Amino acid sequence: MQNCCLVFFEAPHRIKQSLKDMAEVLGQDHPACVVREMTKLHENIHRGSVGELAQQFCDQPASRRGEFVVIVKYSAEQEHEISPEVEKNLSILLDELSPKKAAKVAADIFGLGRNALYKQTLKMHKTKGESEKSEGRD
Repeated sequence: MQNCCLVFFEAPHRIKQSLKDMAEVLGQDHPACVVREMTKLHENIHRGSVGELAQQFCDQPASRRGEFVVIVKYSAEQEHEISPEVEKNLSILLDELSPKKAAKVAADIFGLGRNALYKQTLKMHKTKGESEKSEGRD
């Protein structure tokens, strides 16, 4: 799966929490689109980042009526692209925190998805453990 879109059908009473969860997992700046009442007379299309859309639907309770379709951009390559700056900070965080906690803190700081950062922290943690074992053998 290279580049594609994830499509979610969401109920009015769950749209606000779903968008908040998507922002937490994918990152606040992840592109998305919310379509209310798709293919109907009062169809509305909202485009922006997941964080912006979550805020918009929290601020306007009237906009949470109807049926919703949430379309989120997904790219397998995006998931694995972590800048050297983020990787350096992850390494520092791993010296003091568990991989899970380090990924959460880094996601909050850099506004990135926790899943990709967690995968990276696990790789880094494993590599650190192996290098420490080899240093201890000398």
